[in-house]
Amino acid sequence: MFTRNLPTVFTTLFLNILFIFNTKAQIFESVGQFTSDNVSEVRFIRNAQGGKLYTVGYISGNTDIDPGPGTQLISSNQERVFLSKSDTGGTFYWYKTFADTIAYRVTAVKTDIHDNIYLAGQEKPRYTPGNDYIYPNFLIKCDPQGNLLWRTTFGNNAATFGSSTINQIHVLDDGSVFTCGEYDENEDLIPGNTIEPSPTSQNSSGFLQKFDQNGNLVWLRRFWGLADPLFTSITGSGADLYVYGRKIYHTDATFENTPVSFPFINAASFILKADTSGNLQWIKSIGAGALPYEIMLSNNGEYLYCSGTVNYITDFDPGPGQFVVDNPTSGQFILKLDTAANFQWVRPVFDGRGYEYAGGKVLSLAIDAQDNAYLISQFGTDFDMDAGPGTHLETANGPDLHAYVVSVTAAGDFSWAAAIKGSGMAIVHSLQVLPNQSLLLGGAFSGTNDFDPQTGVHNLTATQTDGFLLRLRKDPCADLLVRTDSVTGLTCQAVAGIYLHSLGGTAPYTYTWNNNAPTADSVFYTATPGIHNVVVNDAGGCSRSLSFLMNGPLPATDFDLEANLETGSFQPGFTTQTRLFLLNNTCIPANGQLMLVCDSALSFNSAVPAPSSVSGDTLIWDFSNFKWDTPFSDPLISFTTAVSTPLNDTLHLVLLAVPLSGDGDTSNNIRTYTIPVTGAYDPNDKKVYPAGVCTPGYIEQDQTLTYTIRFQNTGTAPAHNVYIEDALSPALDLNSLQVTGTSHDMYTKIMPGNVLHFMFDNIMLPDSNSNEPLSHGYVVFRINPLPGSTPGSEIRNKAGIYFDYNAPVITNEVLNTIADSSYIGNHTQTTVSTANSSYTWHGVTYNASGTYTRVFQNMQGCDSIVVMTLSLNASSLAGYGQNGIRLFPNPAQDQLQLESKEHVDGGILRIYSITGQLVRERKNVSGTQFSIDLTGLAPDVYTIELYDGQQNRRSRFVKQ
Repeated sequence: MFTRNLPTVFTTLFLNILFIFNTKAQIFESVGQFTSDNVSEVRFIRNAQGGKLYTVGYISGNTDIDPGPGTQLISSNQERVFLSKSDTGGTFYWYKTFADTIAYRVTAVKTDIHDNIYLAGQEKPRYTPGNDYIYPNFLIKCDPQGNLLWRTTFGNNAATFGSSTINQIHVLDDGSVFTCGEYDENEDLIPGNTIEPSPTSQNSSGFLQKFDQNGNLVWLRRFWGLADPLFTSITGSGADLYVYGRKIYHTDATFENTPVSFPFINAASFILKADTSGNLQWIKSIGAGALPYEIMLSNNGEYLYCSGTVNYITDFDPGPGQFVVDNPTSGQFILKLDTAANFQWVRPVFDGRGYEYAGGKVLSLAIDAQDNAYLISQFGTDFDMDAGPGTHLETANGPDLHAYVVSVTAAGDFSWAAAIKGSGMAIVHSLQVLPNQSLLLGGAFSGTNDFDPQTGVHNLTATQTDGFLLRLRKDPCADLLVRTDSVTGLTCQAVAGIYLHSLGGTAPYTYTWNNNAPTADSVFYTATPGIHNVVVNDAGGCSRSLSFLMNGPLPATDFDLEANLETGSFQPGFTTQTRLFLLNNTCIPANGQLMLVCDSALSFNSAVPAPSSVSGDTLIWDFSNFKWDTPFSDPLISFTTAVSTPLNDTLHLVLLAVPLSGDGDTSNNIRTYTIPVTGAYDPNDKKVYPAGVCTPGYIEQDQTLTYTIRFQNTGTAPAHNVYIEDALSPALDLNSLQVTGTSHDMYTKIMPGNVLHFMFDNIMLPDSNSNEPLSHGYVVFRINPLPGSTPGSEIRNKAGIYFDYNAPVITNEVLNTIADSSYIGNHTQTTVSTANSSYTWHGVTYNASGTYTRVFQNMQGCDSIVVMTLSLNASSLAGYGQNGIRLFPNPAQDQLQLESKEHVDGGILRIYSITGQLVRERKNVSGTQFSIDLTGLAPDVYTIELYDGQQNRRSRFVKQ
């Protein structure tokens, strides 16, 4: 049962995303090109002390490897590995190249606290008879001047028929070096001449090595078994090592001599913790569907950041809880855990492409001083980089892959994204956060690409493939964050409070509330409902703007009862849950009843709470001393629709909040619902009250619209957060918005363009398989059309419902159309008197006087009901109506006659369509009899108006 106490369900409206205010928070600073007449490519960049930088990559042909204004030309008739050192300002110091027998392919690069640099990879392949090619692994250490200190090799031994790859390096302050990677067959992983085959899996296995500061192997740990485990990345702090990997099949494996059992049969990721002596501490699994790439520690050493690819339903919580992402396509992710592998958050980026790209797997991470995370990857189709309720759309140019970097805050919120794209390919292989917190990206491109991710243009062109170093300077205001600690709602006894605090930027901070004088107080109290604004400024000139909508009681001397209803679909023979809402918009207490008159096709089963009484087809709930902040248990009713009810029939429910006497606004006390009987059920939908007249949903210009959005978690695990995105029509008045009912605590953000975000944070909504009754939720809000909306204005509305980071469920669209209040309706009465013995009306001949009903459907989809009172053999026309005019013939074809009981002098004749649009007008008419030409009017129901200078006299007619 949902118990609603609306004033305590606070509603918060942000004009910008919480914590994030600039989706272009990196500014283009510079880009350096490794110009080549063949191929150059930057694969790794690593920070060095004193603002210096190591770059590792490949060159062939003639290449200038100085990305600055100088020239440093290297010529090579074959692809070679280079290592260079420069500073972040572009000054070039030195370079080294490696013979392919020393370093043919580099797979990992790391630096230590002394600025030594370590490279791992594979030597040039060597052909061995009977075993094809082998690729020995190397691990080398160079000093800060690029001089080789030591080198060790192992693996790819012809005698063991195996192969292996070092995927990453980790170095301790004492110079100890750890490597992790993968091997197959019976690979020999021990340097030296002694051959020691390793135990093998069906396809792949993982290894972990420790070398001392001189490159001597200290120990080796292998991970093998039916699960086919391997390691992709390693990080650590002190005596703790964290190794990231994945397994493919089955559940059983062995870490050296320790048996391990995985909880998933299919491919999944895992994190292994070991000490620096190689002893296994624990292994935690990340659900099936997540493929790993890189793991990093936060700056304080308390959190782990992981990147990878998600391909299908995945539970990202390694612990007993669940956080499921049901990805309909492939994409990347950033996962944050603490060092005990307890789940913190996950942020997916769905780009719809696979795990591996041209040039290899690229999902590298970087962490800045504030623990903001950066992820690089590629895209080739248009996609939204923000998987949450926000939108950051990047469009692809042609068939080539483009590079992107996305930033996520330490709290897991989307921050910004930038793309490198053009007429050719662009790929980012590596990124580093520089000491000044700028971002440096290294990679390769072909064709012409724009390297300025903002509105400017900085094109570079490569004749073949060129490497690049791109530097993005951090927006100085990017770190100013404003967080909402809490919002307390208005009650009849207490004022509302908004509690904020600021961080980042430059202290001290000032707060300007509702354009009043700035203050240092970040807490604001108000007794006035409505929208309240605050501008936060820091000492550095940066600012943030937020707005909050405070729902609260209206100032009044009378109570104001309001009734609303939300319901599921009605299907013959099935049960339906219907919920009623009661609200008193003031603090004036009321005693009365909430009443629901039920359709005869519905059988009442039960209700929680039970009705106070039942009278025939009416359910009644009594209430007393009810006001704005009085808790009220909204009745949840179970109905069964009669099996005999035809599909597409309509059911009628009437909801009343009484008494009307003493109510300050009786327009919202009575609601009449006309609901179709359907053969289908959609638990995620949107409804509007009133639905309006006819297919366009005609409503009066001043009609308040009440929207209900329903949602249900039909997934396989609880939804931690539910977000609803609703783009308001420009014909709606934002200042009249009020949330009148919710199933759970929530707040509302308003994004640019009047886009509503209903935020159900930490809702923990059960899935329908585990708890169907509690898997539902809803939000109800009301809003008015803009004053002065012209007839014919359409108000369209639909919503997107996000369950955690899954693709949104898009609801149906509801439509209302503004019409002049004088012309809304679909029921017309007409009187026809004729001296003839028969009368032909719309193709049907009538031979007797009487009352006849016809239904016409016009071009707007309205079923117009026309009731004709026919008098045959009449000696005179029918009398005048109460408006003093009469029409004949009605229906009419090309001519309509109008007679006025009173003489008209200089009047105006007007004809309006059913939507209230003026279609004909004659001015300065005089007399009592008028002939009106209907030629050119479409068959429909029209209203004719005669203005005699004092009043408008109206009547309806049917044009055949």
